[in-house]
Amino acid sequence: MAVNPSDDDKPLVYLARLSAAEKEGLYAVADAFPALHIRKEFHDTIPDVVVDRLIMATDFLKAAQQLVKNAASDADYRGAVNRGYYSIHHAIRAMMLSHKHYETDGHAEAITELKSLLVDAATRNRCGLTQDIIKDITKA
Repeated sequence: MAVNPSDDDKPLVYLARLSAAEKEGLYAVADAFPALHIRKEFHDTIPDVVVDRLIMATDFLKAAQQLVKNAASDADYRGAVNRGYYSIHHAIRAMMLSHKHYETDGHAEAITELKSLLVDAATRNRCGLTQDIIKDITKA
C-alpha cells in the first residue's frame, strides 16, 4: 500500500517538486529568514519522499506481476504493462530525488533526467544495471 503524505507533509513534498532555480529563489528568501529552517526541513524530508516513491514503485510492480499471473485477456496484459511502466516511472522519480534532490515533472522529463544520471559512472555502478540495459535506456 502506497504511503500518502498527510496534510502536514504536503508543503515538504511541494518543496521536492521545485526546479533547481525555484529552490534557489526559495532558499534566498529562507536565508534572509534563517529561523524558518527551510533548507534543513527540505533536506531532512528527502529520504521520506524517496521511500514513498519506492513504495509506489513496488506496489505497481506487484500489481503488474499479479495481473500477469492471473491474466485472462489481452486487457489484463495491457494492464500489466501499464502497471510495470508506472513502477519504473516512480523508481526513476525516487532516483532523481535521491541523487539530484529534484523531482521530475512528467514522464518524458523523467527519462531525460535518468539518462543524465547514467552519464556518471559511479551512479551507473550503484544502480546495478547491466551495460546492455544502460545502452537501451540512453537510446530511448
